[in-house]
Amino acid sequence: MKHSPVSLLKLRASYGLTGNSEIGENQYQSLYSVTNYPNLPGFTPRQLASNDLRWEKTAQADIGLEFGLWKNRITGEIDYYNKRTTDLLLQTSIPATTGYYQFLPASTTIYENLGKMNNAGFELSVASQNLTGQFKWTTTFNLGYNRNRVGSLGGQVVTTGDGLQRAVDGQPIGSWYMQKYLGVDPANGDALYADADGKPTNDYTGHAALFTVGKYTPDYTAGLTNTFSYKGFDLSFFLYAVTGNKIFNSAGKYMSDGFANSNFDNQTTDILNAWKTPGQKTHVPRAGLSITPDGYSFATGGGTSTRWLYDGKYLRLKNLTLGYSLPAAAATALKVSAVRVYFMATNLMTWTKYPSDPEVSTLFNGTGLPSGSTSGGVDFYTIPQPRTFTFGLNVKF
Repeated sequence: MKHSPVSLLKLRASYGLTGNSEIGENQYQSLYSVTNYPNLPGFTPRQLASNDLRWEKTAQADIGLEFGLWKNRITGEIDYYNKRTTDLLLQTSIPATTGYYQFLPASTTIYENLGKMNNAGFELSVASQNLTGQFKWTTTFNLGYNRNRVGSLGGQVVTTGDGLQRAVDGQPIGSWYMQKYLGVDPANGDALYADADGKPTNDYTGHAALFTVGKYTPDYTAGLTNTFSYKGFDLSFFLYAVTGNKIFNSAGKYMSDGFANSNFDNQTTDILNAWKTPGQKTHVPRAGLSITPDGYSFATGGGTSTRWLYDGKYLRLKNLTLGYSLPAAAATALKVSAVRVYFMATNLMTWTKYPSDPEVSTLFNGTGLPSGSTSGGVDFYTIPQPRTFTFGLNVKF
C-alpha cells in the first residue's frame, strides 16, 4: 500500500481591522510659540489646526496554506494578503504664506487623513531536511512579493521636501519623479536630458521634462539559509536578495559633477571619463566650474536627474558562520558541559550595480530636512555597513 507524500495540509484564513494612532501629540491643535518683537512679549503661529484628524484604519485579509511532505522532511507555507488602508495619515504641505512654521522639525506641513492605499502580495517559506545522517544539511528559503498602490489622495500630489518622490493616485508611494538623463552631446560635452517628447535637450531649466521613473520599494525580497554539520563541525550561511527598487544617490550631484557646484566635494573616479574633445563618446559630461544663480551648472550634469538613479537590486552574503564543538568526553575532561569555537563574518560579499552600499533606507533628502512618509531609498553620503569578522569561544559550565 502506497502512502501519500503529504504529511501535513492546513488551510487558514483571517480578517482584521486595526487602527493606527501614531500621529504624535497635539497634531490636531492650533499651536503658537512664544516670541518677542520688538522687545515685547507675544506669540507667533506655529502649527495649523487639523480638527478632523482621526485614526488611520487598516483592514487586512489573509489566506494561507501550510504543508508538509515526506514525513515533514519538507515543510512550508504560502500566504496571500490584501491590506487596505483608509484615512491615510500623511504630512501635506501648506503655503508658508499662512504664517504657520513648525520649527522641530522645520517644515510647512500638516497631518491629514488624505485617502487610501493598498498593499497586496504573497509570502512563501520552505524548510527542508536535505540530509539527516552523520552529515546533516538543512535549507530554509523565503520569498516575498508586494504590490503597493495609492488608491486615492483626493487628486492631491504629496511630495517630499526635495520634490524627488511623490504619492500620486494610482502609483506606488514614493515614486521617483525627476528629469531623464540621456547622456552627453559629443559635439560640446553638454549633459542631455529628455524633453516632453522624449527628445534630447541641453536646456535643463527650460525644456527638460519631469517623468515618473520608478519607486524605492522593492517588488521581491528573498532569503536563503543553508546549515551543514558533521562530527562537531558546523557551517551556515545566509543570502539575502532584493529586486524591483531604485536607489537615488543624492550625493552624486556633488561628488561626480566635475566641480559644477560651489561645494568642491572630492570627486569619484568616473570623472576621469569626462568629455574632453569634440566627437568623444562618453556618459560623463565635461568638467568645469560654471555657476548658475542656483549654484549648479546643468550643462555639465549638475542637475538632479536619472543620472544618479540606480537599479537597487542586490544579492548579499549577509552572514557566514563556521564552528567546531568539542566531543562530550573532551568537554567533561575539562570539567565543562560544552565548548565551541567559531568564526563569523557579516556582510561578507555583495553583488550589485550600485556603486555603494545598496541597503539604504534613509528618510532624509539632500537638504537634511525630513521628507515625510513618501521618502526612502535615498543615499546621501550614507556610511556603508561594515564588513566584520569575529572569532569566539563559547563555554558552558
